[in-house]
Amino acid sequence: MADTLLNKAGLNRKRRVFFSPETTYGTMVKPAATDAAKIRSGMINAHKPSRVDVEENRSTRSIVHRYTANTPPTPWEYEFDLRPSGTRGTPPDIHPLIKAAMGTYVNTPATSDVYTLSDAVNGLGSFSIHDFVEAGTYADKHGQQLETLTGATVEEMTITGNGTEAPKIKFSGTGSKYVLTGRDAVDGAPAGAAITVNEVSKYRAGSIVAFCEAADGTTLVDDNTGAGFAVSSITGSVLTLENAPTGAPSVLVTTDIVAPWAPTESVAGSPIDPCLGSMTFGGVAIQPIEYQITIKNNLKIYDNQSFERYASGYHEGYREVTGRFTYRLKTGSLFSALAQRDDFSAVTLTIVLGSVAGSIATIALKGEVDFDNFDRSVDETVIATIPMRGVASGDNAADELAIALT
Repeated sequence: MADTLLNKAGLNRKRRVFFSPETTYGTMVKPAATDAAKIRSGMINAHKPSRVDVEENRSTRSIVHRYTANTPPTPWEYEFDLRPSGTRGTPPDIHPLIKAAMGTYVNTPATSDVYTLSDAVNGLGSFSIHDFVEAGTYADKHGQQLETLTGATVEEMTITGNGTEAPKIKFSGTGSKYVLTGRDAVDGAPAGAAITVNEVSKYRAGSIVAFCEAADGTTLVDDNTGAGFAVSSITGSVLTLENAPTGAPSVLVTTDIVAPWAPTESVAGSPIDPCLGSMTFGGVAIQPIEYQITIKNNLKIYDNQSFERYASGYHEGYREVTGRFTYRLKTGSLFSALAQRDDFSAVTLTIVLGSVAGSIATIALKGEVDFDNFDRSVDETVIATIPMRGVASGDNAADELAIALT
């Protein structure tokens, strides 16, 4: 029987996205339920292999031969509501991304999770992204398609907020190897870990699959005890799995479905109420209209090395930390923010988001104030914009930005 879900539309709202920390750059880690995070938007921008024309002398004016050079890094980006776990000392779902943006993480059980900047070589680490579109119900582990990106690193992280919606946090960067997995059927009797399929083009080495009954395309036959089967290699129309399905070949039969796999997600916390919190600038309370904090890592990706098809590593470049906020200009102490533009003295911007224990984020940016013009076009008040540049306290310091969840 044909796969009853083969021609169903994959719905964007039925995505499950996982961020799985890697031990070694570019070595895929399969997703766990707790690697999931709720996304607002974002995607992996599928890689474009670098095909090169062979420019040799020939009698025809046409291109005759081409070859594949190093595959460029694959861009990705995702945006989230900023949502602490709801439990003090338990990191948020987006922990792997914040750590990959900043580098240093200290957990104090039942108290706090603190992220600070790291100058360690390769101190930011990497992770595997798994962007899964389910085929049936939200709890199903088999899917319509699965995009996997290994060697993902965070180039930029931006936190934004205002009074009308929950604070947002956005990450972007690149990854090493992109793998797209689709659905097909078993073709012939399986032989241990070797599974023959009808259309092998729907899989790649690094695909993660499970098996469903052909009768309905949904009843799970085997998902490797809840871990999914990674495809180790492909030869012809044969997928070689990391291990054989339990009891194979008797469990699997011809026309059983070979589907993309992902675990059910386990997420925690809620978005922060935009009306709860406070901001101080140099110790003076300010009520902002909007605010933004950005870190850019300027990573140098190793994507041009001989004998390597994909990016094989990276090192960190000079870090850039910036911030800005706007507020309605009033007389009195709020003018202190403007005075910083002339003397360039060090000042700290502290933003506290939330007020409930376990769901509070405190962001501290140290640096100097740049200059920006007043905005008189929004309404009858004068809007002041205060841009900042993060500056560390000394030659051996990396203390211009810290995020604490309490």
